[in-house]
Amino acid sequence: MSKEIVLDIETQNTFQDVGGWNHEKLKISLIGVYFYETDTYETFLEADLPSLWPRLEHADRIIGYNQKSFDNPVMNNYYAGDLNQIS
Repeated sequence: MSKEIVLDIETQNTFQDVGGWNHEKLKISLIGVYFYETDTYETFLEADLPSLWPRLEHADRIIGYNQKSFDNPVMNNYYAGDLNQIS
């Protein structure tokens, strides 16, 4: 079975709200995730993110739209490592 994951994040605020193109000031509202391995969809609210990290770390591939330029930099505000190293 494939350990591929598809994800998309939604933020609580926009770049306009935080005064410009600054990923460090954006906060996550939720992350929607599809897990190929289990054929399931799950959502992770900001408080749930610690339970998502190990699943991303064990994925074979993480798929997302504009992931390296937007999703990963915003998620890295919450993650202790660098998600660009695992996706």
